Amino acid sequence: MVATPIGNLQDISFRAVQTLKDADFILAEDTRVTGKLLAAYEIATKMKRYHKFNMKRQSDDVLSLLDSGAHLALVSDAGTPGVSDPGEELVKLAVQNGHKVEPIPGACALIAALVASGLSTKGFYFAGFCTKFEKELLTVSVPLIFYEAPHRIEKFLQKLLDFFGDRKVVVAREITKLHETFYRGMLSEFTQGAQTLTIKGEFVVVLDGCPLEKSTSDEEILQKLREKISAGLSKKEAVKQVCAELSEKKNRVYLLSLQA
Repeated sequence: MVATPIGNLQDISFRAVQTLKDADFILAEDTRVTGKLLAAYEIATKMKRYHKFNMKRQSDDVLSLLDSGAHLALVSDAGTPGVSDPGEELVKLAVQNGHKVEPIPGACALIAALVASGLSTKGFYFAGFCTKFEKELLTVSVPLIFYEAPHRIEKFLQKLLDFFGDRKVVVAREITKLHETFYRGMLSEFTQGAQTLTIKGEFVVVLDGCPLEKSTSDEEILQKLREKISAGLSKKEAVKQVCAELSEKKNRVYLLSLQA
């Protein structure tokens, strides 16, 4: 599992380069992308494609190579393989069949974004490319980290505001590349035009966690909802009143009202 640069080609370790040179084959998501890295470091190892569209078909071939004693190096297009990419499945397959899996550490976009964010680094919750938010995320007290594509980033920030309410957020663009930019502010600043993003490149979003001391438990909210519904209020009106009384986010209270 060889970590490769996420932008700047110099962000690769000596050990990673030597591992790629010594491997019998390199398993790559896109051979054109990896080919640029190999050319830069004069690595002549042959490549095989391994990505989400062919991983089921290729898995048997990869396993046969491992069974024969071949030394394989897995890379993603950028960063650490196995993080939000099909490398995860290959590692499971190798482990299940008794093969040694060795990490060669290096660049990782989520860690780079977190440590430069200015938010707490005592812990984090990585959600990757997230299309649906679960209610449990509302009470996560550590920063939440998301990946998002440029054509969806503006709508994604609006979705974050609608679900989590207004929080501090750091939007990292093109990390380690020429146009690396860290946008910092409140979610509302991005959705209301006070902050303007350059919609180009790869994005990592680091959202501040929920302060536990200000969070009301699910049980307390449910109790309030049930009291108001028992008093004759509709669920819609009960949600509205509980949100106002407890200063809770509408989305969270609404989801809990489904249990009331």
